[in-house]
Amino acid sequence: MSVTLLPDPRAALAIVPFQAWPRDSSLAETLASGVARDLSGLATWLSVTAVAATISGPADLRHLRKTRRVRFVLHGSVEAERNVVRLLVELNEAETGRVLWSNRFDGARERLASLHDSAISRIAEVVPQTIHQWEQDRLALVPVEARTPHELALCAFARIMRPVRPHFAAARDLLALAEARGGAESSIWLTRAWWHVMNLAQGWSEDDPAELAAATSAIRQANDDDPAVRALTAWLGVLGRGDLSGALALLEEVLEAAPLCSLACSLKALVLVGQNAFDDALLYAERAEVLAVLGPERAWRAQVMAFCHYLCGQYAAAARWARASAAHHPGLVDTMCVLAASLVMLGRLDEATRAAQQVMNIQPGFRISGWQRRLVLPEAAQAHYAQRLRLAGLPA
Repeated sequence: MSVTLLPDPRAALAIVPFQAWPRDSSLAETLASGVARDLSGLATWLSVTAVAATISGPADLRHLRKTRRVRFVLHGSVEAERNVVRLLVELNEAETGRVLWSNRFDGARERLASLHDSAISRIAEVVPQTIHQWEQDRLALVPVEARTPHELALCAFARIMRPVRPHFAAARDLLALAEARGGAESSIWLTRAWWHVMNLAQGWSEDDPAELAAATSAIRQANDDDPAVRALTAWLGVLGRGDLSGALALLEEVLEAAPLCSLACSLKALVLVGQNAFDDALLYAERAEVLAVLGPERAWRAQVMAFCHYLCGQYAAAARWARASAAHHPGLVDTMCVLAASLVMLGRLDEATRAAQQVMNIQPGFRISGWQRRLVLPEAAQAHYAQRLRLAGLPA
């Protein structure tokens, strides 16, 4: 009996070994594998494969599109002359050959390791965001009724992680449509769970227990081989049952198998916060910040950084990271709460009041007492945090 394999709905990226001049360049040999490794935490959205090929023009890109069913190709070359090493990198859409991103990295031969690491870090930072933006631009021209279930989930995810109240409600409709079309992709259920988690975090939920139950039900239908799914499952255990020790154990398993999963690092930071281990929490928040991420969740990830800095008493750094989060997206309640409390501690009460007003703009019914009920934070730290928010002008 033959089995028909369904095509992978994710954005497929081929990483082609970098050409080296001279041929013995060790940098070229390790770059492709290093980039593939750094992108491994994005398994929900990105399918990454190493492909043995030579790219000399658009025809080679189209050949990869046809034979390997990839949509994007990353390739480049390493040139060495005397004491200078130059790395040229290019990301193309396979079908058209269009250049989506390119860059050049130069370095001294004796600092090859530094050049290698900085290049991989920059590639892993830019490539997922570039592919995501390209997908969003492409899908803006595709009628909703013509989008695949996975594409609907991708569009919903972008709205959920940068929540604006009317668009946030529309994200739920996109997910309902994806489910109605029989979509079984893990991305649908992960995004559905995120919708409920963010609805809680923003204070927009009318029934918190029902919201948590819906999030748990959704995540159970996702593929638990996906590190992001397992990480969010751990966090739901904290929100629903207060199971900090169980969540920590599961997140450690996830990070052992997928050490470059940014979401798992950020969520482990939040679990450690709940265990009063603020310094360790900051270490994991910092680790998350340097890992590859799709793009829409950058505001949320920076907010976790701000929160951890705040709890460690580093109020200026907390304010900087809160502003960085707001630069990615100004609509996260928790970002503005951290900013307001940090500014109070820095004695900048006028600015703290403006941050508090932004909290009220996002959630007009905000009350500190309701906010405290969903906060995973030891009692003493929670009381101090609440006091600072009152000083910023937020209602009790």
